Amino acid sequence: MTNIVSLDYRIGAADAGSGILARMRQGLADYRMYRATIEELSRLTDRDLADLGIHRGMVRDIARQAVYGN
Repeated sequence: MTNIVSLDYRIGAADAGSGILARMRQGLADYRMYRATIEELSRLTDRDLADLGIHRGMVRDIARQAVYGN
């Protein structure tokens, strides 16, 4: 019975490790999307941003909301 418990523990640890890697990958993908959104919005002229109802000081907040939902 000890071997079964030990085996279950190892499987659980492997699953936890893959979960950590998946979260790290997702975090990196989210950060890349955040940076790309900032770059895209920063390329717009002040007039283009104004047409969208955005001023330059809002760019990072909008990118964060778009990617992270905060």
